[in-house]
Amino acid sequence: MIRRVEIDENCPTLFGRLSRSAAVRSGLAAVAAFGAGHARAQALGGGDEQRMDIGIGVHGYYDSDSVRGQNVLNARPDAQRQDFITEPNITADIVAPIGRQSVFLNGSLGYRLYTHNSFLNRENIHVSGGFRVQPLRGCSATITGNYVQQQSELYDIIDGFDPRNVEKIGGAGADISCQSASGLTPGLSYRRTRATNSSIIRKANEYVSDNYTASLGYSRPNLGTISLYASYNDARYPRRRFFMPGFPADGTQVYSGGLSYERAIGTRLTGSVSVGYTTVNPRLPGVKDFKGANWDAALAYDSRNRIRANLSFSRSVEQSNLLGDSYGVRTGLNLTGEYAFSDRIRLTAGGAYVRRRSEQSPLYQLPNFNSRDRTVSVYSKLAVGNVGPVAIVFEAAREHRKSVVPVYNYGSTRFGVSATYRFGR
Repeated sequence: MIRRVEIDENCPTLFGRLSRSAAVRSGLAAVAAFGAGHARAQALGGGDEQRMDIGIGVHGYYDSDSVRGQNVLNARPDAQRQDFITEPNITADIVAPIGRQSVFLNGSLGYRLYTHNSFLNRENIHVSGGFRVQPLRGCSATITGNYVQQQSELYDIIDGFDPRNVEKIGGAGADISCQSASGLTPGLSYRRTRATNSSIIRKANEYVSDNYTASLGYSRPNLGTISLYASYNDARYPRRRFFMPGFPADGTQVYSGGLSYERAIGTRLTGSVSVGYTTVNPRLPGVKDFKGANWDAALAYDSRNRIRANLSFSRSVEQSNLLGDSYGVRTGLNLTGEYAFSDRIRLTAGGAYVRRRSEQSPLYQLPNFNSRDRTVSVYSKLAVGNVGPVAIVFEAAREHRKSVVPVYNYGSTRFGVSATYRFGR
């Protein structure tokens, strides 16, 4: 089956924004689970199921700290800390098999409206799509693209300047894998990501990254899938240069390799783990390099009845379009659980812990550079069924960040409700 970006069943959630923003910034993240995940996703012998799910809805929520701390308030005296945000949106999840091939599209189009901080009103677009073909017997190739356009997340505006900025992050990639009768599955992957900013102040943060990954997996029903992988990422900030000849543009070269393993544990539990080693070589002198482990472990439980749960723990290197940032190391722990009282009433709850460490570019020596921070989030969501053809979901979330620079600390409490009309087949 095609691996796709997950869009909430009813609308972008209060908690989902944090996860999604982190995902699009990770253009430099090591593709730790490529081998095992790719081998499973491209396992031949079954076609993609046809699906068309369209949603039209509106999401409204109160935020006790909509500007994420004191930083934006200092830059914009007209800003207010508390606000109510409304976001009409359209979501789509479409898969269309065409013979042995298939085309897919997944995403959301929305516009975020602030009651008080109207200078932050902005489009909120997240779209991914592509197609899968089988060019040779036993081989599968997937071409994918994704695009994000949104106001930069305010918890990442840590420079003291005007926070208004539309970031556009687009990417395209291709991967191919072949499965032999012996169980061996070689694979190759390439992906390019480009990030741009509308704010003149943040133009220097625009980056381009190219990622190359190769893997060799071995799969057996009783064994699971075990893979070796190696990846190389070349990231560049074209607008960041010394005013002297002979120096390259700011950026990094990242080398990563390791081992990944995935298998079903009984009929209700699935586990995967990937462990490797990453080396980061900065292009410019004065940036601290990084050598250390990267990992990605996940455990999923499905009772096939009422209960679902997911636990994940990861560490990766990531590219960023933040002012003054050369690269960062992100460590995250996520836990989610869902209980279905009935087919129409479901309770979901979860939490996350994220620790980030960032290295500053020598071209930007910011006095209050946020080199380290920790963010803890918890949330709950109650889907209460339909009012006629409209699905109703209530949400609550709490998020708290502690930074090495106190002005970037914040605590946010959010309450919201969404209504979505869904149709499709």
